[in-house]
Amino acid sequence: MIQIHQPFLTRLVHVLCLSAAMFGGAASAQEAQQGDQPTVGETINDTRAMLDRWLELRRTISKESNDWALSKDILQARIEMLRSSIEQTRQELEKQKGELAGFDDRVAVLKENNEKLKQSADDLALVVQKMEERTVSLLQGAPQPLIEEVRPLAVQLRGYNTPGTVAQADGSTPADASAQEADESLQESSASLSRRFENVVGVLYLFNKYTGKVHQRKQLISQPDGTSLSVDAIYLGTSYGFYVDDEDKTAAAGWPSATGWGWTPMP
Repeated sequence: MIQIHQPFLTRLVHVLCLSAAMFGGAASAQEAQQGDQPTVGETINDTRAMLDRWLELRRTISKESNDWALSKDILQARIEMLRSSIEQTRQELEKQKGELAGFDDRVAVLKENNEKLKQSADDLALVVQKMEERTVSLLQGAPQPLIEEVRPLAVQLRGYNTPGTVAQADGSTPADASAQEADESLQESSASLSRRFENVVGVLYLFNKYTGKVHQRKQLISQPDGTSLSVDAIYLGTSYGFYVDDEDKTAAAGWPSATGWGWTPMP
């Protein structure tokens, strides 16, 4: 921006006025011949008007320059603000990239642990399956009183086929047909691994508890001709059993076999 000092303007005005006076004197000498030429006063007025316009132009230029300088400062401040915001965003993106990389590492570790847990679960499932198979094989040769006792847990073992229900001396059965259907539905359902393990432990606990005691009970024994015989049976744990009918005419001894608990008539 061009700045004009006041002394310079004063000298400029004096020079212009002097020039106008000299021009006016020369014009007076020729006034007789050129009557239509402007007078000295008119020339001075014109010069002042030109100076006023020139000064107004300079003030306008100065104002525009000041406005531009102010706008430039504002724009510069906004540019700096945007640069700062862009830098913060860039730093945040870098931080997010670092966190994302760490997240990927954690996900990889979790996947690896998950695979290990799956493998452990598969191994444990195989162990539980073998325990269920051995428990089912034990129950196949168990006496009927024990089967009835462990039946609520045994029906949940995979591979276990519920034997026929033993009738009591009064002709009643421990479970009716609807209960039998519910047990079969429960057997078909996929129990959790922990529940399956609990069932095996529960059956083995009752089996072991029954083995160390002598049990006596009244029950109906199915005969080869299809009839039922009311007897008084005694079981020595899960190894041996004896029964005598109510009339003391028929006796038999029983023990477990590959096909289940069997009775052999005694002479």
